[in-house]
Amino acid sequence: MGTWSAWAARLTISQRLGMAFAAVAVLAIAANLIAEHGPQIIQTTTTQPLVATPIRRAPVQLQPAAPLVPSPAARVLREDLTIEALQQYERAVARRAAAPESGGADTIQGAVQRLHAASEALQKGIATDERSLRQRLAALISEGSELIRLADARSALVSTYWTHFERLDSQMKAALDNNWKIFGRVIERQSSIMLSHALDDIRRRSSELTTNGGPDRDTLDGLAASQAQFAAALDRNSGNLERSQGAAWLADMHKTVVLAQQDVMQLTGFEANAGPTLASFQAHVEEFAAAIRAAAALARTRMARLEEPPPARYAQSAPAMAPPAAPEPAPVVIQTVERTATAPAERRTRVMIGALSAAVLALVFLISLATVRSIVRPIRTFMAVTARLAAGDLQARFSRGGTRELDALSVAFNHMAERLAAAHEATQEHKAHLELRVDERTRQLQHLAEHDPLTGLPNRRQLLSRLESSLSQAHDGHWQVGVFFLDLDNFKTINDSMGHAFGDQVLRQVAQRLVEVTGELGFAARLGGDEFTIICHSRAGLEQLSSIGEALVVAFQRPLLVEGRELLVSVSVGVSVYPDHESSPDALLRAADAALFQAKNLGRSRLSVFSRELLENAATKFRIEQGLRRAVDRGELELLFQPEVSLDSMEVRLVEALLRWRLPDGRHISPTEFLAVAEESGLITTINEWVLRSAIEAAAHWYHGAWPEARVAVNVTARQLLDTQFGERLCELLAQYRLPARCVEIELTETVLQTGPRTIETLRQLRELNVSVALDDFGTGYSSLASLELLPLTRVKLDRSLIASLDSSSRSLAIARAIIGLCTSLDLEVTAEGIERSQQLALLVDYPALTLQGYLISQPLHSEALPAALARIPQHLQCLLLETGTEPVRAAAQEPPAAAVGGES
Repeated sequence: MGTWSAWAARLTISQRLGMAFAAVAVLAIAANLIAEHGPQIIQTTTTQPLVATPIRRAPVQLQPAAPLVPSPAARVLREDLTIEALQQYERAVARRAAAPESGGADTIQGAVQRLHAASEALQKGIATDERSLRQRLAALISEGSELIRLADARSALVSTYWTHFERLDSQMKAALDNNWKIFGRVIERQSSIMLSHALDDIRRRSSELTTNGGPDRDTLDGLAASQAQFAAALDRNSGNLERSQGAAWLADMHKTVVLAQQDVMQLTGFEANAGPTLASFQAHVEEFAAAIRAAAALARTRMARLEEPPPARYAQSAPAMAPPAAPEPAPVVIQTVERTATAPAERRTRVMIGALSAAVLALVFLISLATVRSIVRPIRTFMAVTARLAAGDLQARFSRGGTRELDALSVAFNHMAERLAAAHEATQEHKAHLELRVDERTRQLQHLAEHDPLTGLPNRRQLLSRLESSLSQAHDGHWQVGVFFLDLDNFKTINDSMGHAFGDQVLRQVAQRLVEVTGELGFAARLGGDEFTIICHSRAGLEQLSSIGEALVVAFQRPLLVEGRELLVSVSVGVSVYPDHESSPDALLRAADAALFQAKNLGRSRLSVFSRELLENAATKFRIEQGLRRAVDRGELELLFQPEVSLDSMEVRLVEALLRWRLPDGRHISPTEFLAVAEESGLITTINEWVLRSAIEAAAHWYHGAWPEARVAVNVTARQLLDTQFGERLCELLAQYRLPARCVEIELTETVLQTGPRTIETLRQLRELNVSVALDDFGTGYSSLASLELLPLTRVKLDRSLIASLDSSSRSLAIARAIIGLCTSLDLEVTAEGIERSQQLALLVDYPALTLQGYLISQPLHSEALPAALARIPQHLQCLLLETGTEPVRAAAQEPPAAAVGGES
């Protein structure tokens, strides 16, 4: 038994299942053999005499039979097949006529063939006049073909109509698009819209007009009426449409309308003929079916007459009794009887099959039981060992044995367990090493998170934390905390000239000096770039904190030693004090930053103490910047135009474009309040582009309208002139609005000289294009005379500050007269801006070549109001001159001598 168990254990699962399958196969073969050769058929043959019964036969007298004639009944009449084929043909023609687009040519052809076949078969059966039926059938098929031809022609005509209508629709859409985009006259848009409404009515009535089936007569009449209304509207508005869309468009529209009307008229004729034709076809079909039935009935009547039996020519005599015949000998009959042997052989066969089945079932049961046990028990053991391994017992192993597959699995599992144990040991060692590295890296990251990597000073994160702690201690101890914000002066120059690596060395030296100066008073931190912050405690008040700030400024008046070089770096310092100025860390830093900005504006290398006005100014600046960004997006900027009047001719020769910011509440903000903020924020570029385009657009409107001599002056910044594309954009705008270059004058300040020779070259190129160049605010800078020599000018505008004191200061009057004389000798036009009082005007009357500008002459006007003011301003100026009691010296008069101009006080 043990040997059997060991041998069975060595068997694989596949071998065991193979054995079971072989046993079942053997049983099946044995059962088939027994079933085939078991019962035998035994045939037994016996011979026995049969007693024959005597038969009496009567004599029969034969009469001549009638001749055999083929009966007409052999011909079968199926007129129902012909009528069915006829009805199918009728339905196919009706469907084809109702829906030409659906095709159906094959269906029509098949119906025709079936109708011909059924008709031929029927004609052979009825044996009647075939020519009549064939002619009627041919006429019927011809009429169906004509009906289909009419339907196809109508479908083509509907397609042609829709082609013409779509052409009308596309022309109307193009006309509407052109009216809205190009023309501005209301009458043109109304005529196009009227035609569009009439076309919509045609479209609605045409919706029932399809290639498959036609509408009724009322629909076609309504469509014709809509077309007539459209044609009438086209005729009524032909004048306006010809001016707006062109004569070719109008002629094409008339032609297309006529074609569409002709299509509808032809469709009306088709619809009038289609109904009667279809009704006639259906009536002929019914007539043909009735003819077929009548012919079939007649044929049946004829065949019934032919099938009646003919009259008997001879009668059969009655049978007579004959004398009995002699008895015939009895025949011998051989009878075969079949018997099946079923007794003992069948029982033995059944016993044999039952024994084999029981043996095979027992064998299969034993194999299955052994297989299950050989699999289930090791699997349970395997699951237990796996649970131990998962619980952490790395020494758990699976004992070998069982089937080959499970034995191989146990070897693989034990190998895996050994590798897991080795990996666990390596993991423990690596984990210990990793924990040491993590601790080290954590300390490094903590330091990096709280310190600046370049200088080693605390960064913003640690600064805010320590500042929060300092403020809490100061609150408890009732002392003050000073927050110093430092910035290196002109540090960008050091980076640009010496390189960023050298700049990093400078920052390290600056950090070291800050630590030395601060000492025990507080701590220093770096916020980023060249910005540093120092936090100091003080019990002596603001005076001690101010002295610390002064000490910081003085400390950097000593040179720094960077890579063997002595370098002087100055710092600007702003300070805010807790709790005098602010009480939170962010607010204190913001206040110190505002103080630092004030120190830089005051000339750098100094200390500035925070005040509320600084923060309010910063807030105002921020509010203006944000408002400007929204103003550009919302279109709140607008241009006003102030006329400049020639004193000689009393006419407006030029208008200056003045920028205004219109707030949503209707108030206007002067450019002096927001242009500086726009310069710092970078919005000045967008604003300058908008001003230049808007001014040229307004000048083009005047030039092509009521003021052909229009000229507009536009202020241009040095930043615009530094752009190499400025001249090209100006030429593009002039070409876009078809405005001559003489109509534009650009105004600039003498600060343009600080931008270098590139801007002067740009100005010379503009002068070559015949664009005038004016120098604004002349007399306020230090290089005014140099600008007269270097810049290609055509006009000089006296600064309003000089004109403001003209009637109250003899020195201002003498300077103004000297500048006017100087510019006149240089052939430069002169404009006096800012004239607001009659006394100022009276002092300038002696210079007829002078151009006047100011609120006394005219307020800044909107572009729409300027043409009306051109005629009013000369009269207004004449009245002003009469009020002052002076008259302008005309161009023909002699100008005052140069000595009088320059020396008069």
